[in-house]
Amino acid sequence: MRNLFQPDAVDELKQRVAHLRPDSSRQWGKMTPGQALAHYSAQLEMILGKTFPPRSWMGRLLGRFAKPKMLGESPLQKNMPTDELFVISDDRDPPSRTSPIGPKRYAKMDLYVVPRMT
Repeated sequence: MRNLFQPDAVDELKQRVAHLRPDSSRQWGKMTPGQALAHYSAQLEMILGKTFPPRSWMGRLLGRFAKPKMLGESPLQKNMPTDELFVISDDRDPPSRTSPIGPKRYAKMDLYVVPRMT
């Protein structure tokens, strides 16, 4: 499975993000493209250790069973429940590389990639 540790996968993701527009069709769920990017950005901040959300009792109880399924080789299923910390309900436009927030989101993607040997 492709992931953010692969430079080619990150380059492809950046190209896909660059082509997003507010009216892009929804291919995964109910979020607009801008909301989806904010949702992913919030998850990246948690993964990178920039935010530390509290662990719920349900997570403590079922986490050991869900973790292998969430981190396995198969892609995540559609319409899975979203933790309330990652729900983005306000309207947002997808950022561009030139917008003030755009470069920050692109930089988060680069944090995963091992520097390329030239």
